[in-house]
Amino acid sequence: MAQQGIIAAERMDGSAALRAVDGFKLVYAEAFAEPPYDETEDDVAAFRRFPVQVRNRTFRAALARAEDGGPIGMAYGHRLGRTGPAAVRRADHRSASPTCTCPRSEGVHDVSPGGGACSASP
Repeated sequence: MAQQGIIAAERMDGSAALRAVDGFKLVYAEAFAEPPYDETEDDVAAFRRFPVQVRNRTFRAALARAEDGGPIGMAYGHRLGRTGPAAVRRADHRSASPTCTCPRSEGVHDVSPGGGACSASP
């Protein structure tokens, strides 16, 4: 993956995220290669849910890139139509809150509630 420097984050809808799937896979592979996940190339190749998730009209994503254009972080999930406990109970807990898998962090973590930078950002 790319070295740190100026980082740009591109917000995407589902169709744009699907076009950038290779970047998402690269970040995913690096984030989950280490223990306790120990995912293999076969696991990464099985990144099958992503193409299905992007078809949902509420899907949103962001891909962070270094100055050289290499992907260095990602976040994706679904926007909730309503807020509050009832909406959260109805939501798929795996996609209710966006997560970030940037290599700077200790694994996967929630993105800040305002949609800003991840909690691992400097």
